[in-house]
Amino acid sequence: MGLLDTLLVYWKLREGPGIDRYDATCGGKDLVEDRSLTVGHRKGLLGYAADFDTTAELLREGDTDLGIGDNDFTLALWFQADSHTNTPRLAGFWDSLVYGYNLLFNWTDHKIGCQYTSNGADIINLAGPVATDGVPYFVVFWHDAVANTVNLQVNNGTIYSQALAGGIYTADLPFRIGGYSPAEPGYNILNGWISDVGIWKSAPGGGGVLTADQRAALYNDGFGLSYPFGEHVDGCCPGVLRTLSAEMTTHLAGESLTIAVCVKVERTDGTILGFTTHDRDLTFSGTTYEALSAVEATALRQELGTGIDNLDVFGLLQSDAVAETDLLAGRYDGADITLMLVNWDSLSDGAVTLLKGTLGEITIQDGKYTAEVRSQMQRLAQQIGDLTSPTCRVKALGDSQCAPGGLFADAKDITDYQFARTVTDVDSDRQFTFGASAEASGYFDYGKVTFTSGLNNGLSREIKVHTLVGGEALLKMQEAFPFTVQVGDTATLEAGCNRTFDICKSRFANVINMRAEPYVPGTDKLIRRGRPPSG
Repeated sequence: MGLLDTLLVYWKLREGPGIDRYDATCGGKDLVEDRSLTVGHRKGLLGYAADFDTTAELLREGDTDLGIGDNDFTLALWFQADSHTNTPRLAGFWDSLVYGYNLLFNWTDHKIGCQYTSNGADIINLAGPVATDGVPYFVVFWHDAVANTVNLQVNNGTIYSQALAGGIYTADLPFRIGGYSPAEPGYNILNGWISDVGIWKSAPGGGGVLTADQRAALYNDGFGLSYPFGEHVDGCCPGVLRTLSAEMTTHLAGESLTIAVCVKVERTDGTILGFTTHDRDLTFSGTTYEALSAVEATALRQELGTGIDNLDVFGLLQSDAVAETDLLAGRYDGADITLMLVNWDSLSDGAVTLLKGTLGEITIQDGKYTAEVRSQMQRLAQQIGDLTSPTCRVKALGDSQCAPGGLFADAKDITDYQFARTVTDVDSDRQFTFGASAEASGYFDYGKVTFTSGLNNGLSREIKVHTLVGGEALLKMQEAFPFTVQVGDTATLEAGCNRTFDICKSRFANVINMRAEPYVPGTDKLIRRGRPPSG
């Protein structure tokens, strides 16, 4: 289900001067300026945004559609507070005497949070993360009517959640953006900007709760994604998930360009690094991009449809921040890569995403590393789906297919087949001995060694042959460890599985979960000659 399918209303709030900044971009639910005071405009994250100066908010008079009730519901917006001496309301369905829900920026603890009620009177608070004035934030608030939870997420980070049965109170209440001032001007009104406010709503389970991927797409690595989100609208052709602010569009159309390429690397262990072709470091959206004069990329070849986009990046891994030991250890294998175009003279113009993908093959030539970047379309080139086979198709012992937790009473726990051991003798980085082992020879064949100390700490390799010698486990690996294995290094040894029916039954008693068909006739049966007729 796409982002447009359950979208109830969307306000960009970022058109330029002289245009009604409070008309709904879609959904027909226009806003007015409350108290006959002007809401201005200014530069926000995605171009122009509605500018609030603690005197007026945007208002839509009573509209029960904007209430939640016992429905799936999501409210998302971008905002930045310049300063706050009260608790500004960002957006909400709220009145002076009857309450529904609202997002706020708390004055006392400086946390982004929300308030809601199930009966219109008793307020429930949900506090999110601490925020800072002068920094843009993407806030998503949602009610999951199936799971009976209320949730809050900021900048695609931690999800703060509370249980709530029975839904959130709804009535003929006003919906406000930027504040809440029924009694006096300047009360709980934002000093800052807000843009791109969207509301999604549906019956329980109908898509009104955005998925994690959809929330991540709207956040767009801190650059935002505006309506229509690259999807079909009114029969028009879809765009791509690449948005340009008005400022960036103007700049790229000009004659004098101040642009640079930035590369963001996110390793699978959570480490984030940034690099840029500019001659000085650039910092935006919480990441510093190190200036690397050696960085150069092959021409980016992009295909329409399902063609695969690839390129090679030279010099990317020459930074001091990229340790050769980490490369050899495989810590950059499969890292997520994002290539972006930015205006280094005005980083607030936002970035243009050129390519998202993963780090592929890394090669070294003449002392320099070359990293292949594979686009996300590469994944579609992989074969998916299962064919019948006499041996088990599970990729790893104990994964979700091998031991589907809760599906069967006897689902296996991989920790029952893991053993802490210490190295007692080393023949090479590919063959060494672990002490105090009683497992019979072959028990660890096709298993795994993961070091928990030493130079190879955190690294794993597959076991080729296991031999029990004098109460110790002599292991020969399929591939040598990249760093020296030393006596005293500790590791976790994991039992091996050769994917056969006999081992699955005798060693793991897990035939009920086995992903194989050992009794289905193979192709050899099709070509076997029949016996001649008797008589």
